Amino acid sequence: MDVKRTATAGESRSDLVGRLSRYIENEVLDGEDVALDLDTPLLKLGIIDSIELVGLLAFIEDELGMELDTAQLKPEDFESIGAVARFLEMRNPGSKTAAPETAMASQWVRLAEDTELHLLRRSAHDGAGVPWLCLPALGTTAASWSPLVRVVHPEQEVVAVDLAGFGLSRSTRSELSFRDHVEMISTFLTLHVEERICLLGGSAGGLIAAEVARRHPEKVHALVLLGVGRPANAIAWRDSLLARTSSHEALLSALFYRPPPSALFVEGAARVLRSPAYKQFLDEEALAFLDGGFARLEVPTLFIHGREDSMTSTEDAAAAAAQVAGASLELVADCGHLPHVEQAAAVASLLERFLAPRLPSQGAPSAGWKLR
Repeated sequence: MDVKRTATAGESRSDLVGRLSRYIENEVLDGEDVALDLDTPLLKLGIIDSIELVGLLAFIEDELGMELDTAQLKPEDFESIGAVARFLEMRNPGSKTAAPETAMASQWVRLAEDTELHLLRRSAHDGAGVPWLCLPALGTTAASWSPLVRVVHPEQEVVAVDLAGFGLSRSTRSELSFRDHVEMISTFLTLHVEERICLLGGSAGGLIAAEVARRHPEKVHALVLLGVGRPANAIAWRDSLLARTSSHEALLSALFYRPPPSALFVEGAARVLRSPAYKQFLDEEALAFLDGGFARLEVPTLFIHGREDSMTSTEDAAAAAAQVAGASLELVADCGHLPHVEQAAAVASLLERFLAPRLPSQGAPSAGWKLR
């Protein structure tokens, strides 16, 4: 698959409307012949719901190159294509393109007849260094890694994945287990990664990343786990977690030290709680990994944890790190369950310090992606 960055410098209103329309027609409506105009009510007709909205926000930030302040997002700004265009013009006067070093491009890779993963990719200009593969927390998307991508070295190549059942990844299966996610990412490594990478995972994505690294240590230079821990009683921890995050307000409060105020994120959290893929993840196999899986890791591992994380305690993070030979744990202040979202600059600094002595130099040949 050929990946090309998009440019928006000097883009006219009609160009912007056209690109928004094509995105909605191709990615939200899957090419269905639906007549859309500037005033078609996207929200009222159910064309855009909270999950599709996550994809649209990622498209705006990563392909149109326009930064969005989540605190300013309101449902009425996304009522129609015309409303979105007006909102973007007000927030981004002159329509600036994303800096080349931060631009990410969308693409899809087919893993099976019933599964196609959506990726966001930032390519290195000179093909140097070891690429990162980033797995998001359950219910978040590949775009959740954008804050970190913006502050790391401009030549760092990054591929972030929408887990199946979330974001823009496509699967005919709605109830996906821990093993399903692990096998999908393992298949992706087998089919599309030629050499070793750095594997990053947040929360549930960290559990998937850890099990993938355990199965395929030959593919992983280093492993970074954010918001991941080993509770003393995994079943009791799961039951408590589900009870404490039973409402969308509680889920947002548990995820963030400073929860985003936008009503869009409240609705998005509510949609996550209704998702079968969310409820199915912490099954017996996932809980078994929490109990004994960390001890079987054989790759250099860094745990990064928010001091104010109320979903997974710092004690549980320390317990997980203690299970991995040579692993280290770094705590981030003023931070909840998603350090790469809330404290991206601090995480970037920790990553540089951890990875620099363990990875080939920036000038070394890159591990090859086979993304077609």
